[in-house]
Amino acid sequence: MPRAGPKKVQEYSAEFKLAAVRLSRQRGVQVQAVAAALDIHPFMLSRWRKEFREGRLRLPSQPARPRAPKARLVREIRRLQELERARLEQFLGTQGNIAS
Repeated sequence: MPRAGPKKVQEYSAEFKLAAVRLSRQRGVQVQAVAAALDIHPFMLSRWRKEFREGRLRLPSQPARPRAPKARLVREIRRLQELERARLEQFLGTQGNIAS
């Protein structure tokens, strides 16, 4: 007969969570298999993987990664694309002069 009262909740260390995430991110390894091997629910592992992607799961000694505003990143990507385009045009222009 089940015991009355609150259910025991297991808390896992950041090291354990990160190890589980690393295992589950290996090529050819399924989240379900890792969860079963570690005796945790697959949903919990999926949540840890999401926290890791978002930068919220890290070791206590690791500082949080600052997030750059999206607009700044978009401007930087455009600047790099323009630079790449200019260099390509310059290269193609010098190639055309050699063929003449």
